[in-house]
Amino acid sequence: MGIATGIFVWGALLAFHCLAVIAFLLWQHRRATKHIAYLEEEMENLAEQAMPAAASAAAGTDPAETLQVPDSSPTPVRQTSGEENLAVPFAFNFPSAERLTMPYTAEISRSNPTCYLFLVDQSASMSKPFAGHLGKTKAQAVADAINRLLHNLVLKSTKSKVSHDYFHVGVIGYGAKMGPAFGGALAGQQLVPISHIANKLLRLEERLMKIDDGAGGILDQKIKFPVWFEPTAEGKTPMCEALTRLSRNGIDEKEFSG
Repeated sequence: MGIATGIFVWGALLAFHCLAVIAFLLWQHRRATKHIAYLEEEMENLAEQAMPAAASAAAGTDPAETLQVPDSSPTPVRQTSGEENLAVPFAFNFPSAERLTMPYTAEISRSNPTCYLFLVDQSASMSKPFAGHLGKTKAQAVADAINRLLHNLVLKSTKSKVSHDYFHVGVIGYGAKMGPAFGGALAGQQLVPISHIANKLLRLEERLMKIDDGAGGILDQKIKFPVWFEPTAEGKTPMCEALTRLSRNGIDEKEFSG
């Protein structure tokens, strides 16, 4: 009777321990999923803020909108007038007894383009499932978000089938290897003008997108999805090394021309 009781107690403890581990892993997975979804949303919001101004500049008119970084007490910044110039205010707040605000303004034009630089986790952990998307990994979700943003930047920078270089974009990956993560003709380039991105597509995929049929149902519609950046998931996660290398060396100026 004593042996049976002991086995029962140890079995119960082991089961409890397994449940606790499973609960912890599920909690960690949920946190990671929310973080990726948040980053994707922020990337798309930033692109949406910048694009109307870029489109106005491409049309040869003075843009009526400015790109603003959210601030709890934003400082109004007047837009710079002039051809193809966009005033871009940035305000940084420092927590202190006396709140300080440091506004920063710069134009976005073909002669003074702005930079988008993405530092992407390509380690083995990105092969895990992306919650809420059956059959999709975290690496695929990140790749789709970056490719969508690149496509939107190309569309908004293009007028009369000509892309104007208001943006230069870099995608740096870290995992089994560290460095530029563009594929195809852009492979190995750190910072690329948007016109080069528009003309050097890796491939064009045909995908299905679910749309409302107008009668309460859902239809599958075929769409063309451009790809410049491939999902990758292998190796460790040298995030600190990647940040340190970029902070020390920056972006190679020779790569700026693509």
